[in-house]
Amino acid sequence: MLIVSLKKQKHLRIGGDFTLEVLDITPDRVRLGIVPPLGTPIELGEAEGDPNRPGQEDPEVTRSGDRPMLAISKGVDQTVVINETIRVRVEKIDNDKVRLGIEGPDDTQVTEDELVGGSSETPLPPEKLKKWVAERINTYLASKPRGELQKLAKNLHVSTVTVTRWRKGQTIIGKERLDRLLRTLGVVRASTASSSGNEGPEGESAT
Repeated sequence: MLIVSLKKQKHLRIGGDFTLEVLDITPDRVRLGIVPPLGTPIELGEAEGDPNRPGQEDPEVTRSGDRPMLAISKGVDQTVVINETIRVRVEKIDNDKVRLGIEGPDDTQVTEDELVGGSSETPLPPEKLKKWVAERINTYLASKPRGELQKLAKNLHVSTVTVTRWRKGQTIIGKERLDRLLRTLGVVRASTASSSGNEGPEGESAT
């Protein structure tokens, strides 16, 4: 399961086709909007065993720009199933953010629109990239058992000190290691987010 943390009005592209948007967040539920590709039918369902809470409702047909959107509200531990293949589970609601768990076929890709800035040709500034990478690493480690930081460092062929610097936003990660990091975290970026800056301590060997 891929864990992502999103704020209101943020988007995900799932499977390269569907767009998932966080429409609203309240203390006990989140309202999600799902936009299919043009001409593609969409069916939303619920997972077996979901708690039957007051926040559940039937999907509402609305629009996102010139495209139809299905909007639905879910509480913590509830799941929306998209076309019987992709499951989006509300893991946690924390003030202005919601943590979602996403499951799908092995080849399902998840891309954050924030990463590409709405355009596959627009790179992120270095400071924003450092912050984005730190958030992704911290979200990933929060859902993993103790000792995962060491495993992550080993997979990336860097030291734990280097990963710690990344997760604190203290240093820029080079393009090659960024690609490897995002593959490990299960996040796919649509374009090169940064080509500036040197890798500095990222050249260290794993410990």
